[in-house]
Amino acid sequence: MIVEDFVAGLHKDKADPRDWVYSAVKAPIPLPKKFCWNLSSLPVKDQGNWGTCAAQAGSQAKELYTWHTRQKEMRYSARFLYTLCKEIDGLPRATEGTTLRALAKVMTDYGVCEERLMPYNIVNKDLYNPPQAAYEDAKLHYIKGYARCQTEQEFKQALIEQGPIVFGLQLTHEF
Repeated sequence: MIVEDFVAGLHKDKADPRDWVYSAVKAPIPLPKKFCWNLSSLPVKDQGNWGTCAAQAGSQAKELYTWHTRQKEMRYSARFLYTLCKEIDGLPRATEGTTLRALAKVMTDYGVCEERLMPYNIVNKDLYNPPQAAYEDAKLHYIKGYARCQTEQEFKQALIEQGPIVFGLQLTHEF
């Protein structure tokens, strides 16, 4: 992929005083000098030319967490996440991309279904309604909550204590 092919899809969240901050829910801990997750052999997801990076990151993080906690390889649907994010993110539906807050709310309130129930297909970008079976399956694969990390200490601690974290990074053409 070359820079000209890059499709940005992450939109900055508007400030919300109701957001939980990681340091408010978890006391700081001493960090180890080294830390390594035993990761699965799952391939990194490819969003193609569709601005679904937040949903891709969310589904991949859930897959890694499932592998780490249950030693079970699962594939979760980025399309399911993205479709529901677009319903709540407050952005025009035709605008590609979403926010991390919308992703976290969807993963908390609905969960994420298995990929087989709503496969990611870059050729068809229609945001069709998920089938009922996808909603039912998603209830089995949710996250309990989320908090915003604001410092390097919080990011490292969250990674150690909670597992995979999803974050946004703004890149420029000079990257």
